[in-house]
Amino acid sequence: MRPAIPKNPLASLALPFVLICLPLGIYSCRSPYQSLLLAGKKQLPCVAEFVSLYPDSRHLASYMTGVAGPPTWTSTAGIDGRYILRMEMRVTPNRSLSGFSGSGNPQFTLQEITQVVVDSAHRSTAVYPGAMSLAFGLDEWKKLVAAKGDLSVLGITEIKDQPVPNFDGSWQEGAGEKMPKE
Repeated sequence: MRPAIPKNPLASLALPFVLICLPLGIYSCRSPYQSLLLAGKKQLPCVAEFVSLYPDSRHLASYMTGVAGPPTWTSTAGIDGRYILRMEMRVTPNRSLSGFSGSGNPQFTLQEITQVVVDSAHRSTAVYPGAMSLAFGLDEWKKLVAAKGDLSVLGITEIKDQPVPNFDGSWQEGAGEKMPKE
């Protein structure tokens, strides 16, 4: 019995491609946006630090063409089931929108959350902030990085053993994507 001849001659190249190219990383299944996120991690030092401190953080690159607003990078992390840390900075995308040629100084906000109300589908319908809210800049960020994320260097008495119910789903909504694997 003869082997079947593929109708599409390119079909015979699929198996060698999968066996050779994919393990070598020659072809990537990443979207251009995921590649842009990885470029941010490689090219923007504060993003690399953010990902290192908060591996489950979410990232959003918005307005990269500059038409609807200034190109902006936002990273968001949930901390100890109670706090939301957000970093936002203006960025300068390269011409091909595949990476960055510069960035402004990042601005940070840390907000305590005391209650999250969800509907029957477990979507957040209301998030109640606590009294603790702090805005800070690059100098304080460097202190936080040096302290490996210990909020006490910012003068915060962190509540670690009282997570807010439904917190994890609430901070992740609309916060962007998790950093893709390299």
